[in-house]
Amino acid sequence: MQTSKSVSLLLAATFAAIAGTAYGAQPPDVGVSGVTTGLTGTALSGGSDAVPKPRATIRHNFPGSTRDCGSDGYVFPPGGSYCDKPDLNGAIGPDHFVEMVNSDYAVYTKLGVPVERMTGREFWRRTGVPFGVDEAPIGPSIAFDSTEGRWYASTINTDSDGIAQGTDLRIAVSRGDDPTEGFIGFKIHLHDATDAYGDSPIMGYNGSGVFLTSLDFDLNYNPTGFTLVALPKKDLLARRPRIDRKTVFRNISIPTAGESIVPTIDLDGSEQDEIVLGTEGIIQYTYGTYKRNDVRGNIFAPHLDLGSGYPNDYFFGRSDYDVFFAAPQPDPNALPLGPNFLIDNTAPVKVNGQIWMATNTVDTGTGRGTIHWLRIDAANTTIIEEGFIADATQSFLFPSIAANHDGDVVIGFNAVGTGPSQFVSSYAVVGKTAGRKTVFGAPMLLQHGRASYQLPTDVGTASWGDYSRTTLDPEDDKTFWTIQAVAVDTTHWATQITALHIEH
Repeated sequence: MQTSKSVSLLLAATFAAIAGTAYGAQPPDVGVSGVTTGLTGTALSGGSDAVPKPRATIRHNFPGSTRDCGSDGYVFPPGGSYCDKPDLNGAIGPDHFVEMVNSDYAVYTKLGVPVERMTGREFWRRTGVPFGVDEAPIGPSIAFDSTEGRWYASTINTDSDGIAQGTDLRIAVSRGDDPTEGFIGFKIHLHDATDAYGDSPIMGYNGSGVFLTSLDFDLNYNPTGFTLVALPKKDLLARRPRIDRKTVFRNISIPTAGESIVPTIDLDGSEQDEIVLGTEGIIQYTYGTYKRNDVRGNIFAPHLDLGSGYPNDYFFGRSDYDVFFAAPQPDPNALPLGPNFLIDNTAPVKVNGQIWMATNTVDTGTGRGTIHWLRIDAANTTIIEEGFIADATQSFLFPSIAANHDGDVVIGFNAVGTGPSQFVSSYAVVGKTAGRKTVFGAPMLLQHGRASYQLPTDVGTASWGDYSRTTLDPEDDKTFWTIQAVAVDTTHWATQITALHIEH
């Protein structure tokens, strides 16, 4: 996500004003359980000795892209790209890790050796859908579909003046399972710049299609709803890929779809409905309110099932937390990191008929950023369990989650605090599920940050994020990979790529 200054200011004011004042009827808490773990590894509420404490070792750990944004400013130069934050994304394949950030595209061996590196603009030029000199890619996504042995990449556009953005989506599919063999790209028009803007693209897939969602704004930067694109896999994966039989659902309203919709990554490979979740209630309903939507029917002529209105297809969890906005840093003169109100900064994953989701939230008692995780039964749309992972001195932010079919789950995230040397750093926490109980171990430091990040964006925070990504190794289902951002110095960010091997 790379909102313009106007959009960021509007959102900052909106979320600050509504924090703690959301409205709407909500049933009592249901399906509430889980573990809250501090950096000491002490299990607080919800722990169970019947579930083995999870352990993991760091198998690989290497730096990715890095960029010093001190001289770039907020508006990128002609032919350039946004610098203030990476909008990082990445995924592991059979032999390579692929990284996509706003400014760069890179391919590494599993040992961390770079085998291909180029700008994000150059990547999309090579796919056949170049960006103009006054626009740039933002909010990139990359995924490896182990069922098909192919990679999918996506991004949305923004203008250099930071005013108009999200008029076009781009999607690309790899020629094979080796990303260095190249991609074939397509452009999907969403809006005319005189009508609406788009932002925060999220990509998911199941056995029959690839799905992209986008948050929509009117010309005054008021959120109006969503756009959802459904692309048949049969067309994308054909010898000559095509997208002309796609379906674009436009003007999906917030009251009917949920606060912010995200498609799922279905690792079960289901060819039936694609589940699109509406995450945490904030504006329309109270925190802890979720919505299920489904893309149903033939993938070449699907329909979007939004239910029959509240509370149909809604489900409810804990409501005693709230939206997270800003994370203070060690330097008291540095702006806090933010904005962290993006609840759905990564697609949920579906494994064994269960959906795992991790979101940004805040402990209303301490004011610190907290990871909220949920395990949802996809068959009956109920929360099996949910929990919050927090620390006594640091904020946790931008979590991403992955799970395997053996009950192992990994969440990668950032941590930052106000104590000495608590600079924004890369962390992960490993969980184990047995029956209806999940236990998480102690968060693991993967790469320590070096400074308080101080690149301002005139929105009251030091711009950071907006995403992270954690994925399962298709060649070893006990190994998880996560990509996180760390601060190198006050205007210089870098990405860190880490492989964690589950030990039992």
